Amino acid sequence: MDESVMESVAISIQKGFFFQQIQTCDLPIFMHEYKGHTLFYTPGLLIAASPDQASQLIFDLHNPNPRSVYARQIRQKAEMAVSQFDLQHRISTFTPYCLTLYTSTDCNLDCCYCYSGSKEHTSSVNLDLIAIRKGAGIVAEKCKKASLPMSVVFHGGGEPLIDPRLPKIWNCIHEIADIYNVKISSYIATNGVVSEKAAKWAAAHIDQIGLSCDGYPDIQNRQRSGRNGDQTSPMIERTARILHDEKKKIIIRATITKESCSQIPEIIRYFCDTLHADEIHLEPVFDGLDSERVNGFSIRDAEYFCSQFVKGNELAAKKGATVEFSGSRLNEIHGRYCQIFRHVLQIVPGGGISTCFKTIDRNTAKNGGSLMGDIHDSDVNLLQLSEISRKLSMDDPACLYCFNRFHCSRGCPDICPLAGSEDYGSFRCRINKIMTGYSLLKFTDDFLLPMISEHEIIGMEIH
Repeated sequence: MDESVMESVAISIQKGFFFQQIQTCDLPIFMHEYKGHTLFYTPGLLIAASPDQASQLIFDLHNPNPRSVYARQIRQKAEMAVSQFDLQHRISTFTPYCLTLYTSTDCNLDCCYCYSGSKEHTSSVNLDLIAIRKGAGIVAEKCKKASLPMSVVFHGGGEPLIDPRLPKIWNCIHEIADIYNVKISSYIATNGVVSEKAAKWAAAHIDQIGLSCDGYPDIQNRQRSGRNGDQTSPMIERTARILHDEKKKIIIRATITKESCSQIPEIIRYFCDTLHADEIHLEPVFDGLDSERVNGFSIRDAEYFCSQFVKGNELAAKKGATVEFSGSRLNEIHGRYCQIFRHVLQIVPGGGISTCFKTIDRNTAKNGGSLMGDIHDSDVNLLQLSEISRKLSMDDPACLYCFNRFHCSRGCPDICPLAGSEDYGSFRCRINKIMTGYSLLKFTDDFLLPMISEHEIIGMEIH
């Protein structure tokens, strides 16, 4: 990791002069002085220019029909970003192509940071087959019309692979898909603390399986113990071996707490060497559903988290794995995680349709304002759809001129517009910007600056 670049990014962002929007331009095109050159950035394109070329480019960018090739390219990219982002957040009708099911609130772990509040639940709540069948029909019909495969995701505040009804649920969904003649692409998120039979069933039936594991045994057993305090790492390792033997791609999702942040490189080493990880997702711990449980990170921890992430990413690359972070995805135009903008029909126990993945049942969706309707109702698409989408598409005014506004999940899921909270300047806001900023300067150092002496101006597309 280039520590000087990381420090430069963090300081510039903190002081508010990192990739500032060109005020005289009518589009989100951002400029930053770096190592004697001027960088120009808009989603999808990064340009480095000498001082003379930069002055001419700034002048050309004022013109909606510039003569310069680079000015035309960067304006076109900026216009595309604005159009795509606005289209994502403009909801006239609900067209889900993905069915996400939280089949039950029942869980066999006692995670120290659990946001579901499951410790307070004395009994589990299940999602009934009638609701599942109806949801599958809605999504399959939309996929049929769009000539798309039907995505099916098993997730939730409970553990889907301990739900004894799962094979029956799976068969039910397949029956619906066959009726509409659509293919299924499937994913399941599991804590991995399941029987050999359940792990083998998942390997045989589900396309992609995401294992939730927080690290090597000391961390995993401390943060994600069993209900009776028992160790969970041996079962995670067994599940990973089963998936590896069945030649499944090993996808691991790790919750990073303030206590485990310093261990990210060692966590990555364990995932690669012991769990055979192919793809690793590192996410800072979420706040709880109530205001009493917060993730422990402050904005002062943002640079350190990003530094540890980059170190882990570099180690994983040497071992043939990738490390991802969902808060800021530079190769994708995106905003918050809201299901309503991602074409996802998420049905939770009790039959509620929720726009937030951080809900475990109908009651939590209702209390949090994310309840879009009830799958059992005859009209599931219009109930509160317009008002919820309007609120969720609102940005903090400070976000409007941020260089990362098109690649940022804001403060989601801890901070939500439905609660009237402002997320600009939060811990998640800061790490999202640092991650993108570091990538932009590394692209510049690795690809643009070595070639610019010859050309005086050079650009590269970012995918």
